[in-house]
Order: sequence, then structure tokens, then C-alpha cells
Amino acid sequence: MSKPPPRVVPTLTEVVDRGRSGAPARAPANAPANAPTAPARTAAVPAADAKLADDEQALVQRVLAEAMRQAGPIVERRLRVALAQSLTKLADSFVQNARDEIARSVHEALAKALEQELTRRKQR
Repeated sequence: MSKPPPRVVPTLTEVVDRGRSGAPARAPANAPANAPTAPARTAAVPAADAKLADDEQALVQRVLAEAMRQAGPIVERRLRVALAQSLTKLADSFVQNARDEIARSVHEALAKALEQELTRRKQR
């Protein structure tokens, strides 16, 4: 069967506060008096944590730099393909709109010219 849930579960703020201060966790308000708390941290642990954090930050920076170096050309190539497709669609749409507008203008001009010619013929 499954084991029963723990009697005391710390809240998120208690966990975050404990991580920042390095102080032992205080028991939640609803915890029984004999509930265990986190062990106190020693002075050597913060120095080791700082070194580990620096090493981790340097590793993150190196990995990001390498990833960007490798991903840059791939992203640029994909961006060019996507832009080319988008620009082709846009140009096709622009050409079609221009053709439609020119056809409409020519149709209006021819209709006006035909109307004027018919009016002149009636007046004769």
C-alpha cells in the first residue's frame, strides 16, 4: 500500500526563507512541538556554496557561449528561409493587389470614355 502523507509539510515561504538565511527552519505554526527542523549550517558551508555558485555561473556562461556559437548559423539560416517565404507571399499579395487596382482603374477609365463618346454621338 502507499505510505501515509507527512504530518507536517513546510510552506513555500518557509523553504525559501531557510534557503536564503541559512538559518535552521522554524517549525510551521501547525507543527507539533516535537517536529524535526532542518540542521543548522556551519560557517564553512557558505564559503563552499559561494565557490560552487561561482563555478556554476562560469559553467553556465561557457555553455551559453558555445550554444550561441553553434546555434547562430542555424538560426540565421532558418530565419532567412522563413523571411524569404514571408517576403515571397507578401510580394505575391502586393502584385495581385496592384493588378486588381490597375484593372479597376482601367475599367473605370474605359467606362468613362465610353460614356463620353456615347454622349457626344447622341448630341450630333
